[in-house]
Amino acid sequence: MISAQCAACSASTVFPRFLISALLLASALTIALPSHARPVRIDFDEAPFENNGGGWPDAFDDAVDATAGPAGGTLAFGLRLGDTLFDSFCVSEDGFVGLQVGSTTCTGTTPADYAAVIAPLFDPDLVSVFPAASYEAGSVSYSVGYVDLEAPYNLDEAVTAMRFFWNSLTTNGENRIFQLFLYDTGGGNGDFDLEFAYGVLGDEPYATGAQFISLDGQSLLTGTGPFGPETDYLFAFRDGAIGGTTPPPPPPPPTPVPEPASLLLLLAGLAALRLSLLRRA
Repeated sequence: MISAQCAACSASTVFPRFLISALLLASALTIALPSHARPVRIDFDEAPFENNGGGWPDAFDDAVDATAGPAGGTLAFGLRLGDTLFDSFCVSEDGFVGLQVGSTTCTGTTPADYAAVIAPLFDPDLVSVFPAASYEAGSVSYSVGYVDLEAPYNLDEAVTAMRFFWNSLTTNGENRIFQLFLYDTGGGNGDFDLEFAYGVLGDEPYATGAQFISLDGQSLLTGTGPFGPETDYLFAFRDGAIGGTTPPPPPPPPTPVPEPASLLLLLAGLAALRLSLLRRA
């Protein structure tokens, strides 16, 4: 037989436990996860622009042969770093782009051979092949196209962009897939935005290596990884100087709004607490 005192103890034990459970469940249901929308910037056809936020009309024939050293080309728009307006480039299988003025001939083989360097993932052990198109594994390529960075995507709001793409290069038995994007601001003065993007192939580990931007041997940006697809690496160059952070600070979390079911659970918990207190009295 349970005494009145013990019955009260039992009730006072059960109801606070019920309250705790209800509160925990209500808290779990009210957790809000921030959403993040971004354009798909890897596309190999001329699909409707509004579906992916970018168009690269020459994507089938932009692969370059970087197996014997950096391959040169002309920038789609000028890039100002410091006091120099660069108009050409040399892209290396080792994960960097060297910038030049007035020449697409690439005599340098290392970042130290170039006045300005943008390296999303410098790794001298990266190995490329020379396939026919950039969508094939092992390729190094570049493309000129248009990108709208904010959804909904609108061609009228798109800016001229260049994409450098290292597609599934190998390094010490692992694969690396990463990209460098350059976005023209449209002012004609060399101002531009820059983005590094990293992918993960299957169960491969996240990429490690040296992420950096340098000018005349001086470091403007450094990073060591690991680098993954969840992080945005966005930078702005204005009047030849870099701004921004790596990575940029995340936006503040949204204020959670309890759902009706959560409110009912909370009210039930409060009612149980009141009943427990009344029984004690």
